[in-house]
Amino acid sequence: MSTQERITELGLAPSATNADKLVKSFSNRTDVCWAIMTFDPQAGVLLESTVKGRKEQLKLERDDDEHASFELLHNQNKLSSSQKLLLIFLFATVEEMRLLQMHPESISCDVTFGTENTKKQLFTLATRDGNNKAFNCGVAYIPNGQAWVFWHCFRYCLKTLWGETVTKRVSLMCTDGCVQEYQAFINNTGEGVTFPNAVHTLCYFHTATLSFNKNVSLPVGTDPEEMHRAIDVVRWFVKSWFFDLESCEEYNHSRSYLIAWLEQGSGSVLKPHIVNSIKTWVTTHLRPLEKMWLNFERLYLCTMDLRTTSISESMHASMKSGFDGVRAGMDTTSSANAVVGGRSSNSV
Repeated sequence: MSTQERITELGLAPSATNADKLVKSFSNRTDVCWAIMTFDPQAGVLLESTVKGRKEQLKLERDDDEHASFELLHNQNKLSSSQKLLLIFLFATVEEMRLLQMHPESISCDVTFGTENTKKQLFTLATRDGNNKAFNCGVAYIPNGQAWVFWHCFRYCLKTLWGETVTKRVSLMCTDGCVQEYQAFINNTGEGVTFPNAVHTLCYFHTATLSFNKNVSLPVGTDPEEMHRAIDVVRWFVKSWFFDLESCEEYNHSRSYLIAWLEQGSGSVLKPHIVNSIKTWVTTHLRPLEKMWLNFERLYLCTMDLRTTSISESMHASMKSGFDGVRAGMDTTSSANAVVGGRSSNSV
């Protein structure tokens, strides 16, 4: 369906913006809870929501610097003074909200692209139910991946959609290492803000596996099979830091044993420049962020063994696959309805 056909179907004026179309399309749906943040040059930032049939509208306190930035963004989108700029549209089905209320402890989040035709990003939060099946607990169309977007999403939109009963029970939020994303979350943890009892953790796959492949050069040697067995030993050490070790003493011993093995026991297998590359990677890429991934730092939390963002990434794959999946050529309203009605509404 074309954009003009959808505007006609919804009974909107030709000047209707994405915000108008989304509100009109979802206002009469009883199977979806949603929150939309918009900017009006006259009224400022507005947060409108419908959660379990309860409609609310909140005008956020004006910040002059923020207002100027939003006004610039409003003008860049060539909107008139009477049109609202869509900032964030966050939604979840009623069934997903029901499951979230039962299993809010550990959340995985991720961003994907190519889901609609205005180049918005799709920010997805997902978790698992009692049968270890993944489900979306919040999907948001956001304009970009800047820090202010995630900050507003965590501070206002999620608090409105989920409610304090849920946000107070969130123990762990796992991200892929995007600084803007995890800093925004950390800034909304602690007493008096959205997530008073939650901490952040980094994804093992992005922090360790992808980082190792990117920063450690592994040329093919005279005996590649033996060399790769040695590399597997290194990876075993690192994985134990993320998943198994239960004290700082264990971690310090394990790290010192790895360095000793690299310097002494692996000499006949790994070339010196590979050993130096691994030591540099541990020192410069893992240790500075260790408070955000060490297993023993999170033993007191109910984490459901969440150590990667694979849950939310698998939901993105589900959204984009199949005949009813979301497509880059869709308008935002069609894409949002496809997310609700398509494969992503099923657990995987």
